[in-house]
Amino acid sequence: MKIGLSYINGTNHGDQIIYQTAKYIVEKALKESNIFDYEIVPIDICLIDFSSNIALKKLGLYRRKNFFKKRMKDILFKYYDRKILNSKTETKAQKMIQKEWHLTNTYKVFHFAEESKIQNLDFMIFSGGGIIKYHQQYFHLLINDITTICEKKNIPIFIMAAGIEGYNKNDPRCNLLKQAINRKCVKYISTRDDYKTLKNCYVTNSAIKTELVCDPAFWIKERYRIQEPFPKKKIIGLNAIRPEIFQDYLYSVDIENLKNVYHELILLLLKDGYQVELFSNGVKADGNFLKILIDDYNDLQEFQKQKKLTIFLPSQPRRLIKRLTTYERFMAVRLHAAIIGTSLGIPNVSLVWCVKQLLFGEQTDTLENYITKENFNASYIYNSLLNSKPYHVPLEYKNSIYNGIKEQIDIYFKNSDKK
Repeated sequence: MKIGLSYINGTNHGDQIIYQTAKYIVEKALKESNIFDYEIVPIDICLIDFSSNIALKKLGLYRRKNFFKKRMKDILFKYYDRKILNSKTETKAQKMIQKEWHLTNTYKVFHFAEESKIQNLDFMIFSGGGIIKYHQQYFHLLINDITTICEKKNIPIFIMAAGIEGYNKNDPRCNLLKQAINRKCVKYISTRDDYKTLKNCYVTNSAIKTELVCDPAFWIKERYRIQEPFPKKKIIGLNAIRPEIFQDYLYSVDIENLKNVYHELILLLLKDGYQVELFSNGVKADGNFLKILIDDYNDLQEFQKQKKLTIFLPSQPRRLIKRLTTYERFMAVRLHAAIIGTSLGIPNVSLVWCVKQLLFGEQTDTLENYITKENFNASYIYNSLLNSKPYHVPLEYKNSIYNGIKEQIDIYFKNSDKK
């Protein structure tokens, strides 16, 4: 049998860790249910826009990403911004959005590379990540396409540990996503964060089971066979993210001020006798910020020559995980740096750029470790970092994601002749 498992295609190793840990959890559930004759089929839900791909050019002149973004702005201005949405115009706006989407190169990649794989599945699992959102990336459009296919083919869908990133009943993009996840083929939706919004706003189909679970990455020890104890070194890691992302999601942050905060924080830590390592989660734009940071300060260049300050840009998820275990503690910015540290018991704090970080902090009772804009200063971060404590993962919390997906797999096999 063929089981679809979604993954997010990109250089952020956090997304790859989600897929790998989710796959481990699903395969463990299958094994425990005595299911051995299966194939996990990876389904890409964050396709790269291959605008220059020769094969695609032969298919015709399709619209590129930037043009699509412009058309989305036009449609939203016409219906949403001008507040003329009603049931009729809502339907029209959604149709226009889908029409424009199906003219993009990104959709064409999905159509030719992924659609046939989905049609041949026995059931489909979305493996987690911040996918229930509509204001960034294409997840709402791809989820709509995938649930449409699965509805026609009677393929059950389980959405596992999804991040819920916003809801607006007046936004046609949000309503398109809401419609997509309430189709009959969707049997189960769990979230790693905003259960209230999922239950009260998104899910209207009473047949869909919903619940709050942990992120798949809490199974990182088992998936990557991580052994404790970790080496004790006086190294502190400082994570980075592309500065523009703060404004994209939550609030505007002055880039020069942010660089100055990093600079002052590094000086405080070096003065305290720590070695400092700047690191990314693998995203090129995040690494570029770190390089610019060092280029802008002569003293940081000198510290780098003395090897008191280093940069680590991981090429693989396993290397990121291994590096985090060498830090005494660290400052995260990308959510999955924090999740890895939290699940492994490595003290950490985070600079907040998105509500999902705060929700994770609430769920793990570590909210004091999540630092918002008003406290973006070196002294506050320094004190928070040095006072942070390791997190001990409750077994019930860790097992929540496993128990949820195993129950759905058992229900599927009970109601089918596939076992």
